[in-house]
Amino acid sequence: MQEAAPAPEGGHIWVQLTAGVRHLVGDRALRHTLVGFGIMLLVLGFTESSIYAVLDAFGKPAAFAAVLVTFQGVGAVIGGLTSNLVVRRLGEVGTTALGMVVLAVPLGVIASATNVNVALAALVVVGVSIPWLFVAVNTLVQRRTPQAVIGRASMALEVLMGTPQAISLAVGALLVVFVSFRTIFVIIALATLAGASYIAIMLRREIAADLAASRDRRAEIGGLGPAVDAAPRADLPTPESPA
Repeated sequence: MQEAAPAPEGGHIWVQLTAGVRHLVGDRALRHTLVGFGIMLLVLGFTESSIYAVLDAFGKPAAFAAVLVTFQGVGAVIGGLTSNLVVRRLGEVGTTALGMVVLAVPLGVIASATNVNVALAALVVVGVSIPWLFVAVNTLVQRRTPQAVIGRASMALEVLMGTPQAISLAVGALLVVFVSFRTIFVIIALATLAGASYIAIMLRREIAADLAASRDRRAEIGGLGPAVDAAPRADLPTPESPA
């Protein structure tokens, strides 16, 4: 059966152009998730500006950057293969918060590492976290956005994600001139943990509801009987509650 096309939205052109942003801001789960995610993006670009400072600290040539990228790529493959499982177990909001913690910890390890092998192992964990984060955030937006505004919401998401990243790259290029890469990585780790804490605190009810729903699904699949009704999932339409 062919799905009917969404009816065109009336109103001023500006209202239509900003519909995506208004939806992202107006939805409680999306708003708080994107605020926490944005905090991380504001500092994550510092890593790209610091990569050659990292190589200098470990006495490696510029060509060794390819090795760093390879180790992070191995982690990204693992993260891509496991992201669906993690999202199904924790929900999109919980996966975003966990992914930010999983990102912050190895960045802190790199900041204190004195051996390049430790840094390489930490980069694998960094690579794992990236697919978890982006799969979770994009899935959350798609699941909580009506079809009529999904295109505009996706475009607004790209702008909201791209702007902090661009700022981060510019600030990072300046920071690396004045402070060591170790200080920069500590800043990134702390800011990322702050973003994860924000999401975990502001959306604790949604995370708890997703975890309860996941437990019920696993119990039902395991043959333990019908799942007991749990708190409503965060994806169900509910009246807007205060932040």
